Amino acid sequence: KVLFVQKFGYDVDDIDEDGAAWIKKAGCSVMETLEEKLAEVQCLYHEKFGADAGLEDDAYDSQLQSYEKSLQELKALFVQKYGHDIDDVDEDGCVWIKTIGCSCMETLKETLAEVKCLYHDKFGADAGPKNDTYDSELQGCQDSLCKLEALFAQKYGHGINDVDEDDCMWTETAGCISM
Repeated sequence: KVLFVQKFGYDVDDIDEDGAAWIKKAGCSVMETLEEKLAEVQCLYHEKFGADAGLEDDAYDSQLQSYEKSLQELKALFVQKYGHDIDDVDEDGCVWIKTIGCSCMETLKETLAEVKCLYHDKFGADAGPKNDTYDSELQGCQDSLCKLEALFAQKYGHGINDVDEDDCMWTETAGCISM
């Protein structure tokens, strides 16, 4: 295990069942590290020059507001370019996109209803097959399917449904096995 860690930089136990290595990161975040270094530099500046480093309070607040405004503009540009908010990322770094409005199927149904109304207005009759015609056509198809299955069984000696997803035929044997 020690050689594996030295060679690859992570423990063999950090690999999941899919073969993906999960790297654990311990310690401070980049932002926390930067904040600590800033505080250290400010203290050193105060010790050397006897004054606080940085802008006066009013100037600081003005600059902060300017940065916040720039950040909001940047977030708006991000949404415009990528189609989702920069804050829509979960703890795993995955973006979850929420769809608002009608689904594709709902839109199609609305369009179909609109076309049927236009057809009725223009021709004075409903668009599409009549139920009686449809039912008789469906019955004809089912009859044809039954005949086709019978012909298949006659030619191949087994039913079409006796074949599994790997195209293997299973034969059922009943009775005793002689040894």
